[in-house]
Amino acid sequence: MKELDLFLTHLFDNIDDKDISLTKKMKYGYRHYYLNVNVEKEETDNNSVNNSGIYSLNGSDFSITIDNRNKCIDIFSNFDSIVIEDEALVNKWTEIFEEYIQKDLEKEVGNLINNVFSNSTQKNLLRDYKLKKMDI
Repeated sequence: MKELDLFLTHLFDNIDDKDISLTKKMKYGYRHYYLNVNVEKEETDNNSVNNSGIYSLNGSDFSITIDNRNKCIDIFSNFDSIVIEDEALVNKWTEIFEEYIQKDLEKEVGNLINNVFSNSTQKNLLRDYKLKKMDI
C-alpha cells in the first residue's frame, strides 16, 4: 500500500491546513483515528450554492479511519469507499497519529476548560481554577 502510505504522509505534512482535521475516539477499548479532509468543488449548483459561489458536498468529503480493533483502514468519500486490511500500515499510522495528538494534549485540555467556562454563567469556577493553578 505504497500509494496510501504516501498520501497519508502528504496529508499529515499538511495537517495544519484548515481543511484537514485529525481526531481520536475510543470504541470498544480500541483507538480509532479519523483524518477528515473538507474538499470543495468549483462547480455551482442552484440548490447548493453557498455565499462564495463554491459548491461543497455535505460534511467531510473525504475521510480516512484508522481502525485498531479490526486492523484496517477505511477510506470514505462521497463517491466511493474502500477498506484496506494492512496491520503494518495501521500500526505505523497509529503511532504517528498518537504522538501528534499527545504532543498538544495538555494545551488542548486547557483550551477546552477555558472555552467551556468562559462562555458560561459559572465564570467563578474558571476564575477559582485559574487562581489554584497559579498556586501550584
